[in-house]
Amino acid sequence: MLAVLGDAFMDGGSIAKALASKRLVLVTGKGGVGKSTCAAAIAVAAARDHSNVLLIELGARSVMGDLLGGAAPAHEPSLVAAARLPTLWVAHLEAQRALQEYLLETLKLKSLVRLATENRVLARLWQAAPGVDEMALLSAIYRFTEETNSRGTKRFDVVIVDMPSTGHALSMLGVPRGVLGMIRGSALATRARAIDTMLHDVESTGVCIVTLPEELPVNESVQLAERLENELGMKSSFVVVNAVTPVLFDAAECATINELPTDNRLFATAARRIATVAREAKRIADLRARLVARFVEVRWSDIRQAGLVDAVADTLSHA
Repeated sequence: MLAVLGDAFMDGGSIAKALASKRLVLVTGKGGVGKSTCAAAIAVAAARDHSNVLLIELGARSVMGDLLGGAAPAHEPSLVAAARLPTLWVAHLEAQRALQEYLLETLKLKSLVRLATENRVLARLWQAAPGVDEMALLSAIYRFTEETNSRGTKRFDVVIVDMPSTGHALSMLGVPRGVLGMIRGSALATRARAIDTMLHDVESTGVCIVTLPEELPVNESVQLAERLENELGMKSSFVVVNAVTPVLFDAAECATINELPTDNRLFATAARRIATVAREAKRIADLRARLVARFVEVRWSDIRQAGLVDAVADTLSHA
């Protein structure tokens, strides 16, 4: 996967602070654009600012331990890199555990929960029912945004979710309204309504789309933003354009390069770089023209893992 680093070009102040001011941040985008890296970087930037941060990942395979240079997270929030990031909690949510927790909250009796989730026949019904896993995970996310500590204040200042890629994210975010369209006057409907209200509160919830300066990711990002608004009534407030090729040559240097013989190896290499920068700039301009959001561009580099996340966090914080 491409790595990112470098200067950011911002519309206004720090995008990290703007994101950290939310109660909930949902990070999504086309697969392979660096979505998880950017979600981790947003969390690190917020934690550096002394916020109590919860970073949630939902994928089948956990990546946040590697990205943060710490232990692999579990379902319950833990400090995976406590010495370096003492206010950054991470959770790798499991749909089955989330379902059990929701049922326990509703049914109150563990014996009923075990019957509902461990019985083979009932377990197959849960697995076959559309939207059950997504609703359980969203319910867990909602619970974390509302959780309080012993002092009665919010346990986490901001909850950042590394959402699934584009299509699955849209389906997942539409589940609460789907539930409300089928079920009314029940505990499930009450929870679905609370989740739906949370998702549509633009003051407390932010959607961050991560993309690359390439034609397909740009077009898919625009389609994602349009579907979020038209189908779900949600705004994509932030866009991270990841892995932007750094500009190496100014106008005078480009003029000098253009004077070289076209069969010169230096000319060929430089010309490819100049063409790539120009092509990406055109893609980014197209994206900015088609979306109303706060943008940040981060430059490509070959740094990996925790060093990469720290570098991206620097970019997001010091624009």
